Amino acid sequence: MRLWDKHRPKSLTEMVGQPCLSALRKFAADPYPVAMIFEGPPGTGKTAAATALAADMGCVDEWSGLDVVPSVDLTIERCRELFERTLRLIPMSGSGWHVLIIEELEFCSSGTVQRYLKVALDTKMPRKCVVIATSNGTSGLDPALVQRFDHFTFRGDDEFAKAAADRLGM
Repeated sequence: MRLWDKHRPKSLTEMVGQPCLSALRKFAADPYPVAMIFEGPPGTGKTAAATALAADMGCVDEWSGLDVVPSVDLTIERCRELFERTLRLIPMSGSGWHVLIIEELEFCSSGTVQRYLKVALDTKMPRKCVVIATSNGTSGLDPALVQRFDHFTFRGDDEFAKAAADRLGM
């Protein structure tokens, strides 16, 4: 087992050191359709928080409604498939919610895909769907796309490092 898999939090209650965690825990208890972006330095738990939030919502794999897509794999065809088909299907297990995690959104270099996402988040969001994008920095993205997301900032300061080391027993 890889070290990061062994220590990756399985739930938001296992996460430490980020100010946005209490808001995410409240959201997991009473979800609603929304797009969120988790932004911060590498290694601060953005993807871990996204998968933990999905798990807390009952989405742990593709059968229970979890889809994880690296942004470099996003094409117009893949976006259409996700927003017009996959995210509209009822999961075979879980809570009935879909969680789409788009990893490292800043590497989505296609302006066409960014424009499609902007429109899809406004007009094609399924009823029981949460879209979570992770990003090390949004400065290279279309500002109109970034506005479609609720923003959560992850920090990589000494306080975070201490909380993470304490959690790992170091």
